[in-house]
Amino acid sequence: MRCGMIVVFWTMLLAWSWQVLGQKPVGSQPVTNKPRVSTSELQKWIEQLANADYQVRQEAIRKLREAGVDAIPVLEQALSKYDDPNIQRHIKEILRSYESVPQLVPTRVHLKLREVTLHETLQALSKATGYRFECTPAGENADGRIVYNWDWQNVTFWQALQDLCDRAGMSYVEGWYSHDGKTIRLEQGEPHPTYVSHHGPFRVSITGFSYHRNVSFLRGPKRWNPGPTIQRHESLQVNLSVHIEPRYAFIGLQGVSVDEAVDDKGVSRVLLRQNEHERLAHFYYGGGRMFQQQVSVPLFASDLGTKLTRFRGTIGALVIASERPVITIENAYASKGKRFEKGDHALQIDEIRDDGQMVQVKLQIWRGPQGLARDLNGLHTAPQRIKAFDAKGNELRYNGPMSWSNEQDSAHGTLMFQREQPVAAGPGVGIGRILGGKPKPEEELRIVYYEWDVISAQVPFDFRDVPLP
Repeated sequence: MRCGMIVVFWTMLLAWSWQVLGQKPVGSQPVTNKPRVSTSELQKWIEQLANADYQVRQEAIRKLREAGVDAIPVLEQALSKYDDPNIQRHIKEILRSYESVPQLVPTRVHLKLREVTLHETLQALSKATGYRFECTPAGENADGRIVYNWDWQNVTFWQALQDLCDRAGMSYVEGWYSHDGKTIRLEQGEPHPTYVSHHGPFRVSITGFSYHRNVSFLRGPKRWNPGPTIQRHESLQVNLSVHIEPRYAFIGLQGVSVDEAVDDKGVSRVLLRQNEHERLAHFYYGGGRMFQQQVSVPLFASDLGTKLTRFRGTIGALVIASERPVITIENAYASKGKRFEKGDHALQIDEIRDDGQMVQVKLQIWRGPQGLARDLNGLHTAPQRIKAFDAKGNELRYNGPMSWSNEQDSAHGTLMFQREQPVAAGPGVGIGRILGGKPKPEEELRIVYYEWDVISAQVPFDFRDVPLP
């Protein structure tokens, strides 16, 4: 973030996820999305829908919903398998909830451009995708004199961007989406070679490996520890960066399944789990709206091979697939002190301070018991669900909260927004407006509170010939 006073309140949790590798021949078969949970686990939860204990039934419903759309075939088969009316009713309710689940589809690019500069290319790509681009100023011979021909027909956004960077000598700045969540940052200069895997709206890159070797010397009587006096240990970890198009966002990651990791000596580098409760990958969970996530996966350490000839698998993710306006306050200035309610939600604007550029909105948010039960993280992420629009419908850039506090069923604080300004700001913009000056009529604000449609997704990755440490 380039400006604004930002309080980062996302929680970073450390988790571990183990997965089993089934040895499969190296080939050119496409990577398939396999369910995060086994069929036997799904069937176990389905049977618990008839349990006499209410808590057991609710926990089974929660797990079946969290399993995502991959559970749909098993649920549909269970409808004809089980006659219990409680199981039938709960399965039908879960399946109905999937009927309105938005699908994660990539932005498709259809552009054919001839003899256009880099600046004209980015303008056309922005118009076609709805995404903004920030780019460092080009040298005097770079943008004005060099022209390009592009023929992007039904390619994904990430594929088009990769082609642009490769041919125009640009570097994509990973994870930079600016304040509005729709701005892609590019830098002049040929990028370093990278290992990237594209799939739909996702982009996965390998950022590197971490290799450690340790030697420890045991002390004390051997009856305490009958092991060898000298103990050696080595570990290997691959670090991945997961990106998503800015039309969506991550809530967090759920785990990693490695299907294949074979080096050039034919040695499998996948660590096998001992039981289903052991986990292998650690990652940043997050809990708020993010466009980039980091995940690290331990592999079997060996000094035999020099590269991974094939490394593939899937990453489980929670994704904000769409957002829906719940409460809209058309004229926030005239609505100060009024409480707006809809369903389990309530919103109240307490104060607005505006200097013509920066807008401070002090507000309160409430969520009822049913709303909190559906989304325990709702109040925590509420500042990211608030958007401000001017009288012309232009969205103000969100600069983060000046302050934010959560209570049991409510939250309150001050959020910062920034108006789009011309290069030369006109007179009358100053600190006096913040200290109590009234905004002009054309500067009226519309405040909207959104709900998120969060779904579970599987992100495949597939890499070839990646150097090992």
